[in-house]
Amino acid sequence: MTDFLKRPISIGDTVVYLNHSRSSSTFDQGVVVKLGPTMATLANIRGWETKKSYSKLIVVNDQLAANLAAFPEAYL
Repeated sequence: MTDFLKRPISIGDTVVYLNHSRSSSTFDQGVVVKLGPTMATLANIRGWETKKSYSKLIVVNDQLAANLAAFPEAYL
């Protein structure tokens, strides 16, 4: 299973995805808690679980680690 950018997806990965609500869309962040044949189950920061197709996810583990190292004050 791979994300939109063809990177592998694993349980525990942090991902970004679009969350659609009526006429607007926002980016949400979640953690992969389960992998199915066509969709991943995600737990988002509000504690809700949602299912998204792998092609609609972007894994951001490495980017979050780089941001934390470069800008630790932003994560206080």
